[in-house]
Amino acid sequence: MKSLITEKISASSFQYWLDISVIIGLLYLPVSVLQLNLLLLNHLPTGGDTASHIFYAQQFCQYFPQSGLTQWLPEVFGGFPFLSYYFPLPFIVIFLLNQILPFSLAFKFAAFLPAIVLPAFVYVISIDFLKLSRYASVFCCSRLADFYTTRAALYLGRQLTKHSVR
Repeated sequence: MKSLITEKISASSFQYWLDISVIIGLLYLPVSVLQLNLLLLNHLPTGGDTASHIFYAQQFCQYFPQSGLTQWLPEVFGGFPFLSYYFPLPFIVIFLLNQILPFSLAFKFAAFLPAIVLPAFVYVISIDFLKLSRYASVFCCSRLADFYTTRAALYLGRQLTKHSVR
């Protein structure tokens, strides 16, 4: 009887450490593609409509302590309510990171954090929430490999050019 109990404990311990190692590997994959040394440079990203996002983030960091989430931006479109077109969570993350980091690093970390965490998040959700097998979960994460190639120009490929040194 004791051997069955210890066998279950060791099997669950093995699965736990296997899951931890898979999650660490899935967190390492996007970091290796994103070239962390460029991400840690203290300059603002460029490209596309990034300038407007930087403007919104800067305004949010400047005025959030006084006015909260309700602000009016007269500089754009003749004036409009801030965050009527954008989800506020990234700006809140930028504001919180800006308390301990320079604005440019806070902006880049908030912009790239979803891309870095996505594979590990898919793995954990597919096992815990969807109750898929670990093989199916790894397959789900392997489908994200297309997301991290230079062919994915609409999201990550464009993001890679935004923080490259010119």
